[in-house]
Amino acid sequence: MNESRVSFRIAVQQWEADGALEGLYRLFKEYAGATDEIAFFTDETHPPVPLDLFRSRMDRLKEIMSRFRNLGMTAGINVLATIGHAEENLENSLSEPWQRLMAPDGAVCRGCYCPSDENMQAYITAIYESAASANPDFIWIDDDVRLYGHGPIVYGCFCDKCLSIFSSETGQKWTRDKLLAVLNSDSLDEKLDFRRKWLQHNRQLINGIMSLAEKATHGIDKNLPLGFMTGDRYYEGYDFARWADTLKGPQNAPVMWRPGGGFYEDKIPSDMIDKADAIGRQASMLPDYITDVQSEIENFPYQRLKKSFHITVLEAATDLAAGSTGTAFNILSMFDEPLDEYAPFLEKIRAARPFYDLVVSTFQRRPCEGLWPAWNKDAYVLQQLGGGWFESSKEITYSCGGGLREVFEIGIPCAYSRKGAKVAALAGDTPLAFEKEELKEIMAGGVIMDVPALERLREMGLAEYAGFEPAGQREDDSIEVLTDHPINGDFAGGKRDCRQAFKWWSETAYLIKPVSENAQVLTNLVDYAGKNYGATMGTFENTLGGRVAVCGYFPWRYVHNLSKSSQVKSVIKWLSADTLPAYVESFEKVNIWCRKTPAGGNGIFVLNSSFDVIDDLRIHVLTDKDELSVFGMDCNEEKSARCGSRGGYGEFRIRNLKPWTAALVR
Repeated sequence: MNESRVSFRIAVQQWEADGALEGLYRLFKEYAGATDEIAFFTDETHPPVPLDLFRSRMDRLKEIMSRFRNLGMTAGINVLATIGHAEENLENSLSEPWQRLMAPDGAVCRGCYCPSDENMQAYITAIYESAASANPDFIWIDDDVRLYGHGPIVYGCFCDKCLSIFSSETGQKWTRDKLLAVLNSDSLDEKLDFRRKWLQHNRQLINGIMSLAEKATHGIDKNLPLGFMTGDRYYEGYDFARWADTLKGPQNAPVMWRPGGGFYEDKIPSDMIDKADAIGRQASMLPDYITDVQSEIENFPYQRLKKSFHITVLEAATDLAAGSTGTAFNILSMFDEPLDEYAPFLEKIRAARPFYDLVVSTFQRRPCEGLWPAWNKDAYVLQQLGGGWFESSKEITYSCGGGLREVFEIGIPCAYSRKGAKVAALAGDTPLAFEKEELKEIMAGGVIMDVPALERLREMGLAEYAGFEPAGQREDDSIEVLTDHPINGDFAGGKRDCRQAFKWWSETAYLIKPVSENAQVLTNLVDYAGKNYGATMGTFENTLGGRVAVCGYFPWRYVHNLSKSSQVKSVIKWLSADTLPAYVESFEKVNIWCRKTPAGGNGIFVLNSSFDVIDDLRIHVLTDKDELSVFGMDCNEEKSARCGSRGGYGEFRIRNLKPWTAALVR
C-alpha cells in the first residue's frame, strides 16, 4: 500500500442537469490526477426517495459513470438515504404508512424508517438491486444507517416491532416503560447487564441492514465492492468487524470504509484534531483486510469561505496520520451552478497528493502507538450512568479528542486501540466497560488514572494494583505543587492553579493516600495560605509488573504550563517503561501520531497545532539512528542529525514548522 486513495462525492444537482454535468466533467478533466474515483449521490435531501425516482436516477447514472471512467477514474454510487437521516423535504420524499424510527417516549422521525419493518426491508433490497444494476464500480452506504441522532429524535428504535425482537432475544416481554426502567435501574449490575444486551440488539439491527444490501447487490454482481460510511458508533455497539464481514458476502468481495466526524468550518482549527481522533478510533476497529479507508472531508453547506483551502488539505493529511488510507472529499456545491470557485480545491489537493502518498506508504494500516484512552465497543453502557440513559441529547465521547485533548496537545502520541497502547488512561467510570480479568491485564502495563477510576477499581477488587486509595476531596481553592521526586526533575516546587472557584470549568480536587511503601508522591494539594492537605498525584509499581500513576487534580485538563507539561511527559515515559515511540521534548503546542514503518522503525506525523512558528522543535525518538528524514507537506526532505541522547531516545530537531502545518519524520 504505497498510495493514498482520493475520491470526490458529487451532489445530485451537479449531475442531474445537463449544463451542470458538463461543467463538472470539464473541472475533473482539467484537474486530472486530483482524484482516483468519483461517487455520485442518489438523493439531494436526506429522507429516502420514492422507488420510481430512485430507479430513474440509476438509469441516468449508468450513462454518466461510463463517461467519467474515460477520465481515468473509477465511478460509483453513493446511496445517501437507505433508511433516512432526518425530517427534510418530506413532501417530495418517500411517504408510506410504514413504521418510522421511534424514540423511547414514542416520538418518531418522519424522515427515517425503522429497518425492522418488512416493507422497509423490501424497499432497501429494491434500491440496492437497482443501484447494482447500473453497473457501478462500487456502492457506498451512507451514514444514515445508524440508530442515534435522527432529528428530531435522538435514540431509536423503540417501536413495537423492535421491542418484540428484543423480547425474543432476551426471553422476556418488554414494553417501552419496562425497558426504560431496567436500562436505568437502581442496581448497577442490572443496569449494565441490560444496557449491554440493548447494544447487542442494536448491533444486530445494523447488521440486518448490511445483510440486505449485500444480498441485493451481490445477487446482481457477486464481486461488487461495498463501502460503509460511519461516525463514532457507540450507541450502535461499534461492531465494525462483524458488519464488514457481512458486507463482503460469501464471495469475499472487497469492502471499503469511510469514517467520518464533524469538522465543517475552520473557525476553531483544533476541532480538526477531534475529527482526526474520531477517524483513528473508527479505523482501529476495522479488520486488517480493509485497506481502502477514506476519511470524509465535508465542508457542508459547501460555502467556500467556511473552510480554507489550506485547512481542507491539512485535514486530509491529519486523518491519514490517525488511521485512514485515503480521503473522500465532499466539498463541491450542492446546487446547479458553476464550480469555478471550487477549482482551487482540486489544484491544492492534486499538489498535496505526493505528501498523502508518503504518509500512507509510511504508515499503511499499522496501529497508532502511544497513550491509549481506554475504551471498547461496550463503552456506551457508561453514558449517563448516574441518571437516565437517554436524558442527554449529546453523545458522550470516550475519547482522546474529548477528555484527553490537552494531554495530546503537549506532544504525547495517541493510540486508539489496546494494540498500540504503550500506556492506558482510565478515566471516570471507564473500568466498568471491561471485564475484571482484562483490567488486570491492563494494570500489568502502564496506566494513568483519575480518582473516580481508582474508586471503580476498588469496587471491583483491584485496589491492590493501584497503590493508593482516595483520601478526601476539596471543592474550592486548591493548588497543586510538585514535590522533589526525581520524575519532577528541575521542576520541584512548580505550581498549577486551576481556579476551582470559577465554577463554569471547575472540577473536584481529590486527595490520595499511599497504601504501599512502594507508592511515591509526585504532587501535593495546598491552599492559598500554603497549608498542605496531602498528596494528589503519585506513582506505583505493582506486583503484576505494571506501573501506575494516580492523578487527583485536573488530571486531563490545564496541563499547558511548563512545569506540569514537563512532568506529564516524564510520567508517561516512565509508565511506558521507555517504550513510548516518541514525544515532544520542547515546550510547544504540538500533536504527534506515531506508527511503525514497513522497515520496523518509527514514523512520526508532527502537527503544529498553534498559531506560532516553531523555530526549533525538539523531539525525542526511540531509535538508534543518528539521522532522521523530515518531510514537509511539499515533500521536500531535510535531514535531522541526532543532537543528544537520553536512554534509548535520540533528540532530533525540526526547524521552522509553520502554524497549522505538518511534517513527516521517519
